[in-house]
Amino acid sequence: MQTLAAILLIACGHFAVADVAKRTLSFRKPEAKRKQPRTRHLQSSGYGDVGYGNEDGPYGYSSSGQGGVTPPYGGSSGEGPGDCAEMYCYTPVFTATGEPNWEVEGTASCASYEKGCPCNDQWQVQCESFGYKTCELKSEGCYDPFAVECNEATEVKCTDEYSSYCWDKEWGSCPVYCKSNQTTCYATTYLSTGEVDYAAPATETCVDLAVGCTCDQQWEEKCTDSSGYSWCTPKFEGCPLECQENEQVCYTMQYTANGEVDFAKAVQQSCVSMDSPCPCNTEFEDQ
Repeated sequence: MQTLAAILLIACGHFAVADVAKRTLSFRKPEAKRKQPRTRHLQSSGYGDVGYGNEDGPYGYSSSGQGGVTPPYGGSSGEGPGDCAEMYCYTPVFTATGEPNWEVEGTASCASYEKGCPCNDQWQVQCESFGYKTCELKSEGCYDPFAVECNEATEVKCTDEYSSYCWDKEWGSCPVYCKSNQTTCYATTYLSTGEVDYAAPATETCVDLAVGCTCDQQWEEKCTDSSGYSWCTPKFEGCPLECQENEQVCYTMQYTANGEVDFAKAVQQSCVSMDSPCPCNTEFEDQ
């Protein structure tokens, strides 16, 4: 019995040691299998050609710069979009029949907005659109934003500063689009009594900014604020008064002889200190 007890004690100790060792290895197992973090490193000076990468290989916008419409950014083709102060240009290589050969890397360059991108004299023509000078195939020609054909039966051709478009006749006349050096003016229609005819739509016109809108000499007066902006307002309303920062604008109504408000006359305006109350009509008003 003593021998059997000793054997059992030795066996239990062996299993206990094995269990402790197993637990220790299990605890250390994640650290033992942990991979080294993949290091991102720059293999060249740009995104293309090689680009950003790791031990699995390069990745990024392009790996070769061939077969695409544009070359890799900052790769072996030379200039990249981020390197140009104004315009980034890419001139492809053409086949003998005048087709762009995208299998061969072209030439990247920088250009100014004034001169535009350099074109292939044999196969391309320089076109200007929306302020940019780009290259188009001679076989296609330049895009003309004003060359629009409309259905004369149902549409009318409208033109703004940048292009022409078709406008359904049911929508009325073409919208008014003023140029960047012009301002839009709205001419108000008045009744014979001098009141605004709200039933009649306002007429829109374009006027040079330096000139400003023309007002109705009979019923309107021209107002101009401190920033130089001008507009037309009915004479009975009068131009708004601009006071100092420490002042307030006060409005005084005009009255008829029997004490009724005379809406035909302009409201009188005055600048009064913020600490003082606005003046009242002593005959018909109480403060």
